Amino acid sequence: MDELKEYILLLLKEKKITIAELSSVVDSVISSYSQSYFPNVEVGWYAFANSRFSVDKNAYPDLLGVVAWVNPDKNALKGNRGLILLKDRICSEWVAKRCLTNISDIDNGEENTEKCRLFSQENAVYFPGVDWCEQYSETMKVQAFVPSIAQLLKVAKNTTIINSALRKIKAPTLQGWVFSSTEHNKGRQKSVLFPEGCEGYCCKADKKVFINFVMAF
Repeated sequence: MDELKEYILLLLKEKKITIAELSSVVDSVISSYSQSYFPNVEVGWYAFANSRFSVDKNAYPDLLGVVAWVNPDKNALKGNRGLILLKDRICSEWVAKRCLTNISDIDNGEENTEKCRLFSQENAVYFPGVDWCEQYSETMKVQAFVPSIAQLLKVAKNTTIINSALRKIKAPTLQGWVFSSTEHNKGRQKSVLFPEGCEGYCCKADKKVFINFVMAF
């Protein structure tokens, strides 16, 4: 490791590589590694940009949130290995206008969120949580989404550990009713009550329900 550090320093001193180029190479290597190998990570660890994880909340810049679920199948491919609960949330209605979207997949929140985005464009219907995801994804260059009901229930099983980690970074904890991206019917959205982890249905127009966001790794 020391030899590698010295070699990199030499390249920088001799101006054979710039800081920007070095950073790009490191990010590329990390990305390639993360695609091939299941990361050594546990629920409650902190997640950072560029597929970095640590038990230390200050380990890297660009803290995204907390690891909220890890797939027990260590052969799972990238994108199905776990969920990161982002440190931000909103308290808002699911949709302002009463409507039936038929967006009701119980497992795939990423797909639900994208379908809601398209539905919003085609029908002039505003989804505050979906709009938040779109803005965040554009800014942070990651794919944020509202978890499906099954994904939200997986997160709920780890509420105690997750909330402990969230408190350490002074982020809002999982509590109260939280919307999923899975529709129940024209007027209600499948939701989960935290910390109990109970599944239920909240009125889509209820402005006192939380929306939490995740990203897959």
